[in-house]
Amino acid sequence: MLSVQACSGTMASSYFGDAKENYYTRDQSATDEWQGNLCEKIGLQDGAGVRAEDFRIVVSTRDTKCAGYDCTFSAPKSVSIVSQLGNDQQRQDMIDAHREAVRDTLQEIEKNEIYTRARIDGKITHIKTGEMAAAKFEHNLSRNLDPQLHTHAYIANLTEYNGQIYAVDGSRLYNTQKIYGAEYRARLAGNLRARGYEIEITDPGKGFFELKDMKDEDLEVFSTRRAEILADMEARGVSGAEAAQVSTLATRHVKERDIDQEKLRQEWRETWGDRTLADRSADPLPDTDTAAAQRAAYAEAVESLEAKSYAWTAKEFEEEITKNGVSCGMTREQARELINEDPAIMRGELEKPNSDEPKQYFSTIKNYEQEKALFESVAEGRGEFSAALDHKTAERSRAEVCEKNDWKLTEQQENLVSHIAESKDNIIAVRGLAGVGKSYSLNVAREVLEENGYEVMGAAPSGQAAKELAEDAGMEGQTTDGATRCGTLQRIMNEAERSAGNADPGQDYENKRSWNFENIKAPGRPRVYLLDEAGMIDNNSMSEFFKMADAQRAAGAEIKIVLVGDDCQLPPVGAGNFFSDAIQRDAIAKVELTDIRRQTDAPELLQAVREAVQGSPEKSLEILADEKAIHEVKTPKGRTSAIVKEYMSMSDAERGKTLILSAKNADRIKINDAIRGELVKAGKVEQGKEYRVEVKKGAPPQTRSFSPGDKIIFLKNDIRAGVRNGAQGVIEEIKGNNFTVKTAAGKAVNIDITKYNCVDHAYCVTTYKSQGATVDRVIVNMNSADKALNTRNAYYVDVSRAKGKVSLYCDNKTKIGEQVQHFAKKLTGKDFNFARPAAVPIRVKGATAAAKPAKIVGGAGKAAGKAVESVAALIPPIPIVAPLLRAAAKVAAIAAETVEIAMKPLEMAAGAVKSAAEAGIKAGMEADKPIAGQERGRVLKCLWFPCLFPCLLFPKRPSIANINSVRDAWPFLILSLVLLQVVPCFFYVIGGCCSWVSASEVILQKIVTRRAKLPAYICPTFPLMIDKQRVDRFMKLFKHLFDSTFFNAVEIGNICFRIRPLFIEN
Repeated sequence: MLSVQACSGTMASSYFGDAKENYYTRDQSATDEWQGNLCEKIGLQDGAGVRAEDFRIVVSTRDTKCAGYDCTFSAPKSVSIVSQLGNDQQRQDMIDAHREAVRDTLQEIEKNEIYTRARIDGKITHIKTGEMAAAKFEHNLSRNLDPQLHTHAYIANLTEYNGQIYAVDGSRLYNTQKIYGAEYRARLAGNLRARGYEIEITDPGKGFFELKDMKDEDLEVFSTRRAEILADMEARGVSGAEAAQVSTLATRHVKERDIDQEKLRQEWRETWGDRTLADRSADPLPDTDTAAAQRAAYAEAVESLEAKSYAWTAKEFEEEITKNGVSCGMTREQARELINEDPAIMRGELEKPNSDEPKQYFSTIKNYEQEKALFESVAEGRGEFSAALDHKTAERSRAEVCEKNDWKLTEQQENLVSHIAESKDNIIAVRGLAGVGKSYSLNVAREVLEENGYEVMGAAPSGQAAKELAEDAGMEGQTTDGATRCGTLQRIMNEAERSAGNADPGQDYENKRSWNFENIKAPGRPRVYLLDEAGMIDNNSMSEFFKMADAQRAAGAEIKIVLVGDDCQLPPVGAGNFFSDAIQRDAIAKVELTDIRRQTDAPELLQAVREAVQGSPEKSLEILADEKAIHEVKTPKGRTSAIVKEYMSMSDAERGKTLILSAKNADRIKINDAIRGELVKAGKVEQGKEYRVEVKKGAPPQTRSFSPGDKIIFLKNDIRAGVRNGAQGVIEEIKGNNFTVKTAAGKAVNIDITKYNCVDHAYCVTTYKSQGATVDRVIVNMNSADKALNTRNAYYVDVSRAKGKVSLYCDNKTKIGEQVQHFAKKLTGKDFNFARPAAVPIRVKGATAAAKPAKIVGGAGKAAGKAVESVAALIPPIPIVAPLLRAAAKVAAIAAETVEIAMKPLEMAAGAVKSAAEAGIKAGMEADKPIAGQERGRVLKCLWFPCLFPCLLFPKRPSIANINSVRDAWPFLILSLVLLQVVPCFFYVIGGCCSWVSASEVILQKIVTRRAKLPAYICPTFPLMIDKQRVDRFMKLFKHLFDSTFFNAVEIGNICFRIRPLFIEN
């Protein structure tokens, strides 16, 4: 790893200069040397040994708060151990691999990150100098005398520009330390493999590795220094890189001098015992295609980023790629090359950036198209649900259902039922605050629909939310065709894919991100899907669910989707925030429920919740303070103790109806440990046995103790075991590795902890995990140091979980009040102005060759909308021809301005309509006014291609020689539109899939063998995705168009524009 720390002049002179405490120069050896282009300019030599007097002079050159930067490169623990306990060859291999990695990484830092700030023309300018002087000091043990191979690279706060010495801009070193830390590990891993040592990635999320065959528990034998740092951080209640640096200094011991290295090494060997040491492979390591491995690592990094965020910064991009590419030697420069070579990456800027926010962001075509397609699906579905109940029937059914079940609804709840039953839109929304009775109202709506012959199914993003929806809205069990009536989105889509015959038995159903719904059967009755907690559904999951519904509609079904959620609660963990954006932009028909009823018996808490979401969070905190519900405790340890004391003062029954919430996962673990410790002391649970559990996906397993009586939470869905992500329960019995757990619903489930280990204690849970829960009492832990987590959304969720009482423990009420003033900002498409890429390849995970890009004309940068507007403005007021030309021009302008077809004639044909319109207007003609001279020649030249087809189709073989007016030309223009836009879509459906090719050949051709999933064609210039379901929808509209009494050419033009295939050379 790499850490960066600034060293003041005072620290440098006393800490480094004093002979008694000279950390860097007292153990000087031949491995301590200077590096950097600046060395010779200040009288030193690159590669020469570091002399104490030279170092002190360099340190004292700048009398400032920052004399230099200590960049510490630390080898993995296994490498450090082998470098000390291995044989001579092994020790030398480790040291040489480390030295080369440090040297090469420092060269990249010097080349890319050594900047200064200088005043030029009265303005402070950041200038890249690429010149540094770094003193490298190599050490092989920690202050606790554990093996720790590390190098301190002291970069002097000196650089040269135009013959003058300036200070180094250290902010770049801090901002990129994760990137270069990953690069150092990548270089080290490559050096070790080159010497015959195999490595093993131990933490994919951070890019950490160890030598193969060296166990984690063995490495802990020599990790006493790290244990001290972690203990200090825990005592102070902090985490992160900066906090770790503070704890490193706070726990630093005076380094011992005159150490007998051989004696110490012998002690280490005795401590290590007969544990395994990594050695060179007996056989040469298999050759690897590094370039292919790096492309695969890059693709995985992009996939990871686009799943987590709609867009990301250059720093985040490079960090993800370099840490993902440690095993294949990925450097930052190679990461940048891969970014620049990827035409599917989009670059854009924030529309309204804050002063402290980066302006440039990256995203992918997939994220961009996905979000646009979601809004498009809502728009296209307006008025398309023909099976909606009429108002009279809906009212009568609701009254009968309520009378039969003795249910009473508020006016807002009645509106919800009517909205769901009567809306003719395919996709609608219910926006309801926490505690307004959404689930209660959905139960009424379900029964009304079922009484009228509908099939109602439910889905939610988490297992626990799906379980609660099923129970509260009466959707437990299965449908008549055996499908789960209410489950997670993944489960509903998995079953739909399986029912269509497209399931792959070997796939990871839990982590799927795409499904194949081809050949899905239509349900026998109109179906309504209720999607609860829609505000937590990311764009990808929402998009796939919409595709499933589209496939069912294409099969002949009437499908309605009802998105139910609260846009003021926490946003999705994954990319996008469609529900909130659609609600706040009025892009979806909705009904709102604002009458909070959960805290009816606690009026003060009810007002606090209302203020949190609709009024002033500051007033909400004041209400809690007046109720003496806020407790300021400065230290994290003190807050944990206070929370545990309140929790333990309750009866067993009260604890069962109480939820402890903490935004930060690390705090959650500490509170759980503290509570469990007190429960053990009180005899409520036994100490139990230790088990290895997975509390975070992809992270190393952790140790937890469990015994009967422990409250636990399941962290992953497992249908066979009968557990859902987020569900809680109490351990009733443990026999060996088998746990019997009684869930909150009273159901007993059995798990084998060696097969399903995604569990943790649940005395305290995160705010995210609590969303959707309702309890009598809530205890909240908040720390003003967690500024990014202390949003208005989180505070609203915290206080709205309780029906009766809230206790808030924080370090500073004033700071917390300031932090919860604003709702969380999740970046989505509305925040950016993206420049479209020049081509859109199909990225294949692990592909060894890039997809062939499309060819784009020089004018591709012109916005499609502006092109359409300019053409529309030129159209003359001709009764029939004008709308036809306007619609066709809308299509042709886009195609002509953005796509270069392989054969020029097709390009000319695509632009025919636009050219004809322009020619006619310039000549100032009416419909029957002659076209003459150059203007007529221009029109005829553009129309020759579409005229070939009528010559073949019509007996009279009309000739372009007869085109003497705009009215004469318009039939050919319409034919051009049909040939270029409609016919390919027709063949797309008939032939399975299509692609545009040369105009001199047949328009359509098969391009791939039919696979399990049809490929999606992405238009490189306009935010649309063309897939089979979308084309099926077009054909339905097209049929409706020709069935109508009036041939609306504008409508057909708009439809063609929306669904046109990709103009791309394969």
